[in-house]
Amino acid sequence: MKRKVIPYPQARLENLDADVGIELPAGWDNQKRIHVIPKFLIIGAQKCGTTALSRWLSVHPNLQTMPLEWHFFDEVTNLKTDWSRYVLNPYFYLRDPQQVFYTFEKTPDYFDKANSKGVSAARLIHQMMPSAKFILLLRNPTSRAHSVYKMRVRQIASPLQYSRLADRQLQHIERALSLDQFSPSQSDVIPFTEMVKALMRQSHTGDQHALFTKEEQRMLTIGQYAKHLQNWFKYFDRNEQFLILFMEDFQKNPFEVMKRVLDFIEVPQINYHSITEKKQDQLWELTGFNNILNIIKNDKKPAWLNAYLGPMDTEAKDLLDNYFAPWNEKLVDLLPDQTIPWMDGKK
Repeated sequence: MKRKVIPYPQARLENLDADVGIELPAGWDNQKRIHVIPKFLIIGAQKCGTTALSRWLSVHPNLQTMPLEWHFFDEVTNLKTDWSRYVLNPYFYLRDPQQVFYTFEKTPDYFDKANSKGVSAARLIHQMMPSAKFILLLRNPTSRAHSVYKMRVRQIASPLQYSRLADRQLQHIERALSLDQFSPSQSDVIPFTEMVKALMRQSHTGDQHALFTKEEQRMLTIGQYAKHLQNWFKYFDRNEQFLILFMEDFQKNPFEVMKRVLDFIEVPQINYHSITEKKQDQLWELTGFNNILNIIKNDKKPAWLNAYLGPMDTEAKDLLDNYFAPWNEKLVDLLPDQTIPWMDGKK
């Protein structure tokens, strides 16, 4: 497989693209090193199974990725000068050029976020890798919003559960040292139905000084899928560069979905049935969509929190279903070739 490789001194934003290699001068071992821009990105959406999908892909012998979300394109403000901070990170260094075909990255926030100057991640990505491919996972936006709420509740109860430490043993040590020092109060948590009502009021009034921040408002706004997709389609070809999947389908038939994914990114098919049998302990996400917090055993959460982590009540579901109804209809119009699971088979 032949890829374009540019010596680092000659590399500029203008001559970069997906799967382009940047060659660094030989180091102490007289070996040149090539860092490769991702061939594809998993761009979202948040709480739609992107971590599970990334884990499935990470076991493919011809792919290489990073363990954490990078968030480069929703944070960078000067791409012309800072592009090397993205490309020359250790995770894009091609460890085995004979074995690894492509690098990739997963950051769900790219789907709907912009940087501090209001430039969308989609536009910034287009400037660096216009020929990249994108995988997008969506789910019923009502269920997605409730999943985000439960994640926030867990963060309040045990903020270190979302540590960015990659080493599992260090995570356990961190929690052992810190969890006993944090005791959340029930007053710190707003019931889901009340939060939904308040978020909707704030979205209607546009009050920037209301109870919830813009980040918290994303509980609703991310679910406006059609709006965000229309922005992406301004920069990238819908038919050639996008694979749009649904979490409901991934849960129901992960092996069939993975076959589609590997065909889309043009790597050989592998036997995921065999992998899930042999490596179930290490690759727990291959067999389901358990929250990553389930890895932590004997977690210390106050008993009253359980009421906030239960099923969504009917009132909240009705409110959200009505809120998302027009956006769901727009999504149907935008994706006429796809069956959207939560839309009762509408096309």
